[in-house]
Amino acid sequence: MKKIISVVLATLIVVTGLVACKSEETVESSEVTSDVVTEQTTTETEETSVVQTENDEMGKWIVPESTEITDELKEVFEKALDGFTGVGYTPKLYLGYIVSGGTIHCFLCESLVIVPDAVPYWSLVYVFEDTEGNAAITNVYVPYYSTSGDYVEVQDVQTDFLPGGWSASMDQSVDIETLILEGFPGTDLYNVNQYTPKLLLATQVVAGTNYAILCKTLGESEDLWTIVYIYQDLEGYRSLTNIAVLDIGDIYGPLVWN
Repeated sequence: MKKIISVVLATLIVVTGLVACKSEETVESSEVTSDVVTEQTTTETEETSVVQTENDEMGKWIVPESTEITDELKEVFEKALDGFTGVGYTPKLYLGYIVSGGTIHCFLCESLVIVPDAVPYWSLVYVFEDTEGNAAITNVYVPYYSTSGDYVEVQDVQTDFLPGGWSASMDQSVDIETLILEGFPGTDLYNVNQYTPKLLLATQVVAGTNYAILCKTLGESEDLWTIVYIYQDLEGYRSLTNIAVLDIGDIYGPLVWN
């Protein structure tokens, strides 16, 4: 009888040990599976986020966070400019892009007609870059400066002549941040913090001076470009005279490919 009890106890000990080992293996296996599932879920989430971002940008003009002309953008621009004659273009700011069968880039460029005594001016140069890396200039526009109107109009001619007595300003020594800060009225109608001055585009002398300042502007849902007009009288008093939207997408026009 004692032998039978001993055998039974030994068997129980062995079985209990096997069950415990099996339980540990199950826990370890569960932990490994959980880690793998977590990694897969994280990866899938990141991939979905990237795809969603790309889809959101398809067919929509995007104002980038940085306006810097990177080495990659410079390479694209130089490729598009290859063989282009008559006018020299130097990109200064990257205004935006749209993805549509490739990418259309919009550059703000210092421009100069290649003739004696030519005067430099600012222009919007659009470059189409296809999916194979080829690039070409498709459109060039010169902003029309005016202290009236809600949207900036453009001229589609290459010229250093600006109507209305405006002169393109290549001298960026003017303190445009102070012009903006002191020129905006102290009311809730205009939030000066929404306007980040980037460049002085043009000036107009009229018993004082009008300044046309390109600003990156915080909109309700996305950034946009505006030209803010500040008037400074002969005593140095500054006031806001107009804000016009520079809609790079509307200026380019409908995306119709032959």
